Amino acid sequence: MGTADVTLYAIYSKELTLNFYSGKTGDKETKTVTIYNLSKGTIIAPNLKEWSQTTDKGYTPVTWIMGGVGVSSAPGLWVELNSDRNFYGRYEKDISISYDANGGEG
Repeated sequence: MGTADVTLYAIYSKELTLNFYSGKTGDKETKTVTIYNLSKGTIIAPNLKEWSQTTDKGYTPVTWIMGGVGVSSAPGLWVELNSDRNFYGRYEKDISISYDANGGEG
């Protein structure tokens, strides 16, 4: 072994925890990703689960939201992150509204 100079570089790592809530109250899927040297981690979001609340039916999965903003319009879209995050499923339901004018117009 020689006496040549050697340069060493520190490698920092951080494990991120991502929670995906969808389907019914309290139902979540947790994923982890490790990032190195303050880079951004990339993970594929899971598919949204079907709405399974026992009292409300007819909701359709739409997107994942993070901090009130939709981040994925299709299941499995790549998401880049640099800190722990919670994602919540957004659902929609078509409804019909009708009224009786009780003899009036409108």
